[in-house]
Amino acid sequence: LPHPSSITHWTSSVDAEPGFLEEVFEYLKNISPSDRDCNLNFDAMSIRKKIIYDSNKSQETPASEALIFMLVSLNGKWKWPIGYFFQSKSTATIQAGLVTTAITMAHAVGIKVWGVSCDDTAFNLSTMTHLGCKLFGSYDEIKESFYIPGIEWKIHYIPDACHNLKLARNALATYTIFKNENGVINWNFIEELHKTQQKMGLNFANKISASHIDWRKNIMKVKLVAETLSSSTADALEVLNCLNIPKFKNVEETIKFTKGSKFTTNRILEKPYEKKVDSSECEENFDDDNLTELDLDDGCFDVLKDNVLNYICGFIVKKIFKKIDCTTFAESLLEDQTLHSYCHKNSFSVFADLKTRCGLVKSSVDVMKIATFVEFTLIELTNNLTNLSCEDDSFLENHILNLVTLICKLYLKIRLHYAAKLKTAITLYSINPTSPVLFCPPTKWRLSTLSASPIAISLWPGLTTAADSWKRRWTTLLSTDSNKRD
Repeated sequence: LPHPSSITHWTSSVDAEPGFLEEVFEYLKNISPSDRDCNLNFDAMSIRKKIIYDSNKSQETPASEALIFMLVSLNGKWKWPIGYFFQSKSTATIQAGLVTTAITMAHAVGIKVWGVSCDDTAFNLSTMTHLGCKLFGSYDEIKESFYIPGIEWKIHYIPDACHNLKLARNALATYTIFKNENGVINWNFIEELHKTQQKMGLNFANKISASHIDWRKNIMKVKLVAETLSSSTADALEVLNCLNIPKFKNVEETIKFTKGSKFTTNRILEKPYEKKVDSSECEENFDDDNLTELDLDDGCFDVLKDNVLNYICGFIVKKIFKKIDCTTFAESLLEDQTLHSYCHKNSFSVFADLKTRCGLVKSSVDVMKIATFVEFTLIELTNNLTNLSCEDDSFLENHILNLVTLICKLYLKIRLHYAAKLKTAITLYSINPTSPVLFCPPTKWRLSTLSASPIAISLWPGLTTAADSWKRRWTTLLSTDSNKRD
């Protein structure tokens, strides 16, 4: 930015005294007629009180804020500040008069103001009421538009959506519990969701992190608010409720509140990623005996982690479709769906079923078992290790083994990307290093034991120990029967 003295020198020839800027309105006369539709925004900004001697003016009360008015083009081509006023204490009547004056002056130079936007403070709502809006009462009684004398069209009041989201989040997080006719909306459910995901080492496809929970440090960031009160957070709470987790009992109203805080209109245009696969045309290429011989301990992965793994497997299958040409093998990776499946067939597919809105690829149980095996092996082999950095790309030329290898590689890649994200969270938000942040028990491995080198570089380039382990096991299983190997 230019030095303040340079800005002062440039504006010395312009009349920039408090009030409406006449030179700006003169410039607006030159705007193309097709670009003259705009919106009026205004906001009060706090300023530091300072007493400056001026021999030409006498003011008794120092100002505490500046009221700024700006015109913003509806097609996004221009925006101009048209005036500002220093004030200490004002009234809604005075502010309504300034809004009327701004719209009238814009109309005088050929600029059409179609709407007014501002923060939804009580003072601003009172200003809109003085202009002719009715913002309280029943839905049929609400009137969101008003007229200005001398202007024939309606001018609409447009609330600031970002500010409303922040108000909703701040109120819920501050007072913790809201009551309605059907139950309670509780901020503690969102905090428990974060704790559950942190303990599990995985998340339910949402953005909730320490920065979202400790919101006072980032109170002005709209992005964090939108990610907290979002449909992804609601989906995570809903799956925990469907799985009857005790800490999430009576979470229904909180789900409705978080899901209804943001309008997801883009979903209206979504189309299915793939058409339904006819299971009668698929050939069975995996032998169930091979998968059961992995001898996995069902107690190693609870139902929550199984749901996340199943969701990840769908993404893995989607990526595999782009890398292999074998149609028969590709179709065998998909879930065998019935024509009318209205309920959750498996406890580990609840999350994927809730997230599926005609766009998700759902993997078969075989892919789920492979991912579970890789996760368990990764937990075993990374206990107390700080670095795994070797490469071994020598794989047997076998269709099934290559497919299993591809599934394992994609899963490990996703897993380690998330590990890097958690490492960043530890660094930035000082997460307790003794808490399990990557994998759940029985492992004692902690992400905080990693060196300062980039985790994505130090962990991913090989994972030879893990790769060798599952490759030896699969090679043994596949080599026991030549028919199975082919």
